[in-house]
Amino acid sequence: MKEVAIEGKLFELFLSEQDIQARIRMLSNEINEYYENTYAEPVHVIIMMNGAFFFAADLIRILDFPLHMYFVKSSSYVGMNTSGDVSFQLPSDMDLKDKSVLIVEDIVDTGNTFEHFLNNIIQDQPRDLKICSLLVKNKNPKIIEKVNFAGFNIEDPFVIGYGMDFNGKGRDFKDIYVLKDK
Repeated sequence: MKEVAIEGKLFELFLSEQDIQARIRMLSNEINEYYENTYAEPVHVIIMMNGAFFFAADLIRILDFPLHMYFVKSSSYVGMNTSGDVSFQLPSDMDLKDKSVLIVEDIVDTGNTFEHFLNNIIQDQPRDLKICSLLVKNKNPKIIEKVNFAGFNIEDPFVIGYGMDFNGKGRDFKDIYVLKDK
């Protein structure tokens, strides 16, 4: 589909499923290379839900090292705007002390949610902490430099699809769409 409409807003194709999958294969190569000597113990992968679900599922299937997965639910958006309030639901069995940790995100936008979460994780004293995000917006240079594995660097469009939503809608699209200018 070239365009989709959700709640009266029109979105146009931004990244095709083929482009996304090609970039995920390249990211998996970078990540596999980084962790190639860590087979002694699993990498602890934290998947930021709900948005990163599709990305993480596709990425993890082509990683070549043992891992433990944790799913963390975070929220800070209402519609197309960040609420400013950040909340997390952390798994009770998540033990990251002296572990290799890879955080998988769908999108790093303003970095507020991301920064708040990183501060929590750092308190757990992981031995090694890396971040992978499918999309990274060029809003906050301080945050951008913390992302170790970036799929696509983008400007500031509002995007949906491939896990990202608008009021809970559009997550299931295989492509990524951007809000169309009027």
